[in-house]
Amino acid sequence: MAVSDPVDVKGAAVVSSDMTSFDLGLDERGDYNIAPNAMSYGRNAMVNSSGNGIKRPIKKKWLPNSVGFNGEISTIYYNNQVYYFIADDGKVRWIQENETAWHDCGGTNVVTTTVGTITTFMRVNNWLLVMNGVDEMRYIDLTTFDMVQFTFVANPTSTMTATATGITGSGAFRVYAGYTYNSNGGGETAISPIISQPVSKSRSTWSAAGTEYLTWAFNDTPPAGATSRNFYAAIALQGTTPVADDLAMLQSNIPLASTSFVDNGSLGFSLDFNTAPSTNSTRGLKARSGSISNNVPVVYGDPDNPYDLNFGTLTETGVSFGANNGGQRLPLMKGTNFYPTSVIGFRNNQNIPNLLALFSSTESVSRQQIISQKTLTYGNSTITYWGSDDLNTGASSVYSPYGVVIDLAELLFPASGGITSLKTEANLQNVISPAIVSDPISKTYRTIKNANFDKIVGAVWNNLSAFAVPSRGYNYNNQIIVRDMTNRDKPKWAVWDLAVDWIGAISPPNQASFMYIRQGNEFYKLQEGYVAEDDNADGTSTPFPVAIEGALKAFSEGKNVYFAANQAVVDLAEFIGSVDITITYYNKKGDPKVKTKRFTNGANTRNTQSGWGSPRLLYGSANNRAIGWSKQMAISGDSAASQKRRKRCRIRLPNPVINEYKVRVSSNIDTSSSFDFVGSNLEGISIGVIGDIV
Repeated sequence: MAVSDPVDVKGAAVVSSDMTSFDLGLDERGDYNIAPNAMSYGRNAMVNSSGNGIKRPIKKKWLPNSVGFNGEISTIYYNNQVYYFIADDGKVRWIQENETAWHDCGGTNVVTTTVGTITTFMRVNNWLLVMNGVDEMRYIDLTTFDMVQFTFVANPTSTMTATATGITGSGAFRVYAGYTYNSNGGGETAISPIISQPVSKSRSTWSAAGTEYLTWAFNDTPPAGATSRNFYAAIALQGTTPVADDLAMLQSNIPLASTSFVDNGSLGFSLDFNTAPSTNSTRGLKARSGSISNNVPVVYGDPDNPYDLNFGTLTETGVSFGANNGGQRLPLMKGTNFYPTSVIGFRNNQNIPNLLALFSSTESVSRQQIISQKTLTYGNSTITYWGSDDLNTGASSVYSPYGVVIDLAELLFPASGGITSLKTEANLQNVISPAIVSDPISKTYRTIKNANFDKIVGAVWNNLSAFAVPSRGYNYNNQIIVRDMTNRDKPKWAVWDLAVDWIGAISPPNQASFMYIRQGNEFYKLQEGYVAEDDNADGTSTPFPVAIEGALKAFSEGKNVYFAANQAVVDLAEFIGSVDITITYYNKKGDPKVKTKRFTNGANTRNTQSGWGSPRLLYGSANNRAIGWSKQMAISGDSAASQKRRKRCRIRLPNPVINEYKVRVSSNIDTSSSFDFVGSNLEGISIGVIGDIV
């Protein structure tokens, strides 16, 4: 009998396995160790605030080329104007926005710029200090743009003589004394020969009426360049022979016209100053870098005195590091295997702003010390001095003096074990704790050779902490690793293929802030671009590859649920140009299978005409859109912005039975392309669990 009312049998329902976000950023720890919302591979890619995978910023030609530049660009705002300074080809040069050539500073303009010598700058009042750890410190006078080098003053050679009044110049008690010369730059000579003068009474018991005293004759002819004298003395020694470290300041800035100095015991030894110097600093201190805390300049990195920090005092126009003007020297961990690598303004455990010193060591273990001004009461005197307190011990050593950055309330620095963060943890009040935060990009980071850590340079801009690193065995900075803190609850990492000798951030008062890079003798801004295309020095442009690969996604945690895949759909936004989409999946045998399909949407016209006067760039034209080096250059694709579109790219699959898959989108570098990888779907029929029966 025929069935008059057959039962409807529904077809198998098509379902979708979705990947909707890359909000965890790049995670290189392997397919089976990362979350589905992470990139397993990203080349020249990053993640935007919506969790979409996008291209990195493009590089746009900025300033004219230098000749032999090696160091940072110093941005100076002076007389309502912005100037950029560099050390280049053996001298310091400057330029302003939109100029076509660098200008040499005047004066005695000489600075070492050989390969490997990094020059840094620090502005103090109207002085721009020039530091590289090789030359004695010099400065650019911003009122004239002339370089000033400090005058060398010869060490005193004359031995003083003493005449006693009210007491006798013999007896069981001793006064030890010597003097130094000061220079025009705040430097100081080494101490003169130290005289040991016997006296009949202890200096502390000399008459308060001033009738008992010693008159010290300098017996000298002041050398050229000397501006004044300092008198040092002591009444007790640490050893049997007097040395400079035994003597304390008794009187500073004695006029050269004074041929003698009277000591009647009324002056106290000044502990605000360092002990007498044994070396000559009149040519200027050697320093690799500097920082400023509460208007107090501090410089460090003297190869001859690697433990020392030197604190200066502000003058009317600049700074003085001379003891006669209140400059101080603080040795840190002297005589140990720890030596300061970087000194930066940060805070202590109580969130009080202070200087923070980061150390290197020979055991790959570091220390951090808080540097602050302290006071000491001695009798009726209050002494102010710089001192240090341990903050942490045990974090990785700091071998990157130019890689230390501060991102809001967090300090980051490259260390042997990874990028280290110093900040206050929510569950540890008033404790600044170190932690390695770069585990997601450890595959790239651990390829950095220990010998090359000193090449790393860091910068912070727009919630991005960027580090130019010599990774994958290279001996120069071939990549930039980036930590994106736009969402501070979900930090994201990225790796960009950009060879960068130096990276920095600039915030001019008359335009938006930006990050810049130096490649050899070429300068570029990093900025958002229409397509993945970098400027070249000759005015042409070159597409760069962008690749984004999602995590390997399974249909169950046990990886035993299978799926009959019908098609993959990849959602691209802001798409122009050409991309290759690759679907990798694993069948029931566990074998990987790959299917790739190319998708195209329009084309962007790429500039291939060299020279900054090309029709594309029109540099120097009277009616051009691209007005000067510092402005964003017009590109032909701007006029074709409407060509960008959202596209759902479908890839037909031959119904394979699979339990894991991943998606990769790569730009075709034969064209200038751009895309936002929004997400992907794998559509098919869920088969369910297929047991592993042997």
